[in-house]
Amino acid sequence: MKNAVELMKDVVRSMVSILPARNIILFESVPDCCGNTKAVFDELVRRGYNRRYRLIWWLHDSNPEDHERIENVLYLRDGLNLLSRECFSKLMISENMYFYKKRKRGQYIFHMFHGAPLKHVSNYYRMPDDVDEVVSLSPYFKHLDAENNQCRESIINPLGFPRNDALYERKINPRELFPGRGFNKLIYWLPTFRQNKGGSLVHSDISIPIIHDEQLAIRVNDVAREHRVLIVVKPHFAQDVSKIKALQMSNIVFIDDVFLTSKGFLNYDLLAVSDALLTDYSSVYYDYLLTDRPIGLCWEDFDDYKEKEGFIVDTDVVMAGGEKIYTAEDLGEFIGRIGSDIDVLAEKRNEIKNLVFPQGNIHITPLVADRIEEILEKL
Repeated sequence: MKNAVELMKDVVRSMVSILPARNIILFESVPDCCGNTKAVFDELVRRGYNRRYRLIWWLHDSNPEDHERIENVLYLRDGLNLLSRECFSKLMISENMYFYKKRKRGQYIFHMFHGAPLKHVSNYYRMPDDVDEVVSLSPYFKHLDAENNQCRESIINPLGFPRNDALYERKINPRELFPGRGFNKLIYWLPTFRQNKGGSLVHSDISIPIIHDEQLAIRVNDVAREHRVLIVVKPHFAQDVSKIKALQMSNIVFIDDVFLTSKGFLNYDLLAVSDALLTDYSSVYYDYLLTDRPIGLCWEDFDDYKEKEGFIVDTDVVMAGGEKIYTAEDLGEFIGRIGSDIDVLAEKRNEIKNLVFPQGNIHITPLVADRIEEILEKL
């Protein structure tokens, strides 16, 4: 028997379906206007779809005036105005939130995962049956994505992530983005989420690996300065790193999405020009394999994280392409190797890349846009 929510959905669908759908495509991502959805949006605009459809961005945190003015493109925050557009849209493309159908027919929900399976998250996510199709990173992850999201494997289309196309371009001059720092190499550090800003623990007792202690942060900064390496850290937006940021170090810089968008860039634009990646339990590890550049994995709290969260893959196999970093000394040695152009895991990384990406280095955005064209032709 259907619960009250499902019954209400049926009522809404029946009422809305009396009127015809309109040429509206709805887009969503977190942060707003980023990631896979933004790459596909840009390609559809390039193909002129904004002249045939009303393209609408569902905004979570930003304001409409913060975004680029494009013909027939609308930016809306939560509210009745947005709900009315959702009811009459033909296609809804999301990356974080799950849409549910407002119509019995003539509406298609197209979801793109914003990460690939690494952590075990099936306790947190369950994809609604309303989703028609999901894009995942590669065929290697198809069954893992189905398990993690409690959805049918048959709806998963492993085309790849459009955002990764940015890894093949160099839009940024790092020295112009970070003037006066005097560096030769740039390490981009993308730590996964551990604690929220309210201080409650989620997966670990530390806020950020290795440099959560002020003295250790200063030591790492000194090593980076010695080797003329700039470490750019972009914490999860909910992570509290205020104490470390307050140190104002010369060769460790903290940024956020606002910093990048204010310069006209996205996260993967900076990732594309980095000389190495630092991360931990984030699926950006997989994406960065496409660059064939060194990866350091900060595993100081690996046992703690494994116990509280758990992994859906064999980390000894899949994560073998990254150097394991447990201490400030380990991190200092990694920084030194990057500064000296020493790459100790190139062969192993290539082996994992071939496992994860059997399709090789290809541009994904046109493939996903082609698939969306097919969907729209049938609606």
